[in-house]
Amino acid sequence: MAERGRLPIMRAVGMAYRDVVRVARAMTRLVAVVLVILLTFNLLEIVIPRSWFELPLAEFVFGAARGFLLTPFLIAVHRYIILDEVTPHYILAPQQKRFLRFFAWTLVPALVLAAGSLIQYLLSAAGLPARAVSLGAGVALIVGVFVILRLMILFPAIAVDAPGASARNAFADSKGFFWDMFFICLLAVLPLVVLTMLLVVLEYPLELRGSVPILWTVLEVTDKTLVELVAFPLYVAIASRIFHALGERVLHRYPERAV
Repeated sequence: MAERGRLPIMRAVGMAYRDVVRVARAMTRLVAVVLVILLTFNLLEIVIPRSWFELPLAEFVFGAARGFLLTPFLIAVHRYIILDEVTPHYILAPQQKRFLRFFAWTLVPALVLAAGSLIQYLLSAAGLPARAVSLGAGVALIVGVFVILRLMILFPAIAVDAPGASARNAFADSKGFFWDMFFICLLAVLPLVVLTMLLVVLEYPLELRGSVPILWTVLEVTDKTLVELVAFPLYVAIASRIFHALGERVLHRYPERAV
């Protein structure tokens, strides 16, 4: 059980990475479908003109479409970690209340981040100095990170159909744990950052960007897809483990099996 202001940071990170491996073994078919989804959207980013993604609304719509298709997987990972329930097949069920609630709340972090991009876009369009634009973008990013982290335990609660799963309760239960949650996420993402940098370093000497651009694009898309294939279930696992670590502070609202 976590004491106030204290979460088992290293343990949570280690368990989250083990959960990613367990998910890959237990739900191989589901992971394969997600691999195709991520690969498709990463290829679309290459095909669609870059100017399209400079529009905050367009970027949000693109991310929302990907999130919609990933929702069955994200819910399945939460339920596997928390309830030990294996989902063998990919089922897109937007008619289910659980699906709709989960997807709707995934739009909130996306909206927060899109708002940050919009603020930066408007400040630049207003002709403000670069320093002011950077400051505005930085403030928006800080607010976005705060909201996303405080809402983190809401997602596993929705995934397991927990009574009392609301943004208000998520903010209340995570009060005093922001920095612990922040460092758990930071430490968890560091290996992925190192992996990404390592892939770039290994591929750069090949000088394919200019000589064989198609092959370079293929490698770039492949690298991004593989990293995301780990990053998405990792984020879900972290949320589930934080949900566990909050212990008795969450017990009075969430089902006994969610601990």
